[in-house]
Amino acid sequence: MNPSDEQLMTAYADGDTQAFQVLYERHKGRLLGYLYSKLRDRDEAEEVFQITFAKLHAANPGI
Repeated sequence: MNPSDEQLMTAYADGDTQAFQVLYERHKGRLLGYLYSKLRDRDEAEEVFQITFAKLHAANPGI
């Protein structure tokens, strides 16, 4: 059974960096597709995506 996003976020907040990787892989394609549809520039979409996940990672007090 796959854990929910909520379960993964809780695990990640508790210091489980593997949970972050699962979330990243789970949402990468869909989020990149959305960003690309709005920005119409693949490099810019990648950059915004990376910045977003970097900020999420930096905001985790469990790491």
